[in-house]
Amino acid sequence: MQDDNPYLPPKVDYAAIPAGEACIRVTRSTSYMDFLLVYRILLDGHEVARISAGQTVDVPVASGRHSIVAKVNGAGSPTRHFRIAARKTVQFECGSNLRGLRIFLAMVYLLFLRDEWLTLDQV
Repeated sequence: MQDDNPYLPPKVDYAAIPAGEACIRVTRSTSYMDFLLVYRILLDGHEVARISAGQTVDVPVASGRHSIVAKVNGAGSPTRHFRIAARKTVQFECGSNLRGLRIFLAMVYLLFLRDEWLTLDQV
C-alpha cells in the first residue's frame, strides 16, 4: 500500500520522464497566515508536489503548454498558464495573499475570493 503521508510530496517516477525534459521550480515564502499548512501544487489538474513554508521543489515535466495552481484546504491561487521549452526551468513563487492588513479580510477571502487566498507568480 502506498504511504499516504500528507506532509511528504508524492513520489515522482523520474524514469518515466525522458532525459533532457523541462523542469518547474516552485518556492514557497514563509508567511504567518499559513505557516503550518502544506500547499498542494497541481500541474494540469494533477497533484505533483506538496510544499511547506520556506521549501523549494523541482518537478520534471514534458515541454509544451501547461497550467499550474496551488491549493490549501479548499482555497487556492488563480490558475497560471505557461509554455516551457525542453531543457529549460520555469520558476514560480507561492505564498499567502493575506499579508499585512489583509489578514483582517480573511473572512471575505474565505467566502468570496477562495481562488485568491494564495499567490502563485512566475519569476
